[in-house]
Amino acid sequence: MKKWIKRVVACGFLSMAVFGGVASASWCGTGCLNSYNACIARGTAQDKCEAIYESCLELMCPNG
Repeated sequence: MKKWIKRVVACGFLSMAVFGGVASASWCGTGCLNSYNACIARGTAQDKCEAIYESCLELMCPNG
């Protein structure tokens, strides 16, 4: 029984690593979008938040 539990847990971690890596690498601007949303939530003017967002994308996604 312990062997099966270890295998299930190991498979779970492996699948999280594989699918989590694919999901996190799918778009380089995820952090930028989070920063933009936080900027808007703070009540900052939308044009300022958009400028920050564009700058972030240029830094984080230079090839995109």
